[in-house]
Amino acid sequence: MAVDRRANTCTLKFKDDQSSQRLFTLSSGLQTVDAFTESLDSQPQDQPYLKVPHDPGCQCGRPHSLENSLMVSVDGACRGSGTLAAHAAIGVFFRSGSPYNQTAIYLGGEVKHTKQRAELYAGIKALETVEDLFYGPEMADLEALDDLELVVIKTDSEYLVKGITERINIWQGNGWLNMRGLPLANADLFQRLDDLVEELKEDDITVKFLQVRRELNAEVSEFANSAFNGIRWECR
Repeated sequence: MAVDRRANTCTLKFKDDQSSQRLFTLSSGLQTVDAFTESLDSQPQDQPYLKVPHDPGCQCGRPHSLENSLMVSVDGACRGSGTLAAHAAIGVFFRSGSPYNQTAIYLGGEVKHTKQRAELYAGIKALETVEDLFYGPEMADLEALDDLELVVIKTDSEYLVKGITERINIWQGNGWLNMRGLPLANADLFQRLDDLVEELKEDDITVKFLQVRRELNAEVSEFANSAFNGIRWECR
């Protein structure tokens, strides 16, 4: 265990006893908004990202985080869902004020955007951004992530988390069909997300997905919806 002198926090080494499992679960002491927020706020303010919070039940009284880890919050939004005029928006959030935060708009066209597609767009963009940071010139400014071992994608989307952690193996085995034997909706996006997870795994970086209540993802939700500002749309 190490104490970060820049903040009132301790760090613990990440140990993955279930490397094949993609689901990440918050420890019981971090289930409330106050406890979760305190854990994040305790991390160094000059750090443009957040480590994964952890509560080991230690008696030192300090919040804890996992060494060599990175937590990225994501959310997707959609207006005019399911129509050719639908606009999807995403938010990828490292922490407040981070230069790596991103929003994007996907305008209507040949693809009928939905809330579910937007959530997957966000997860994909998050891992693409992690790859860009890890392999790109920005890495020189992120020396603390030289030994990155764990990336946790935080979202309030059950659809995204269950799909990529539980159902993905079933879909891969049955040719990407749904329970009715029809082509799976959004198979292209789940395939891309899975590819990114496997690419990072080749570099010994484990990617896990954390589903939280909406109130624990409110900041990135507002961030994603802010992308709609100034956009006009009409249902056709």
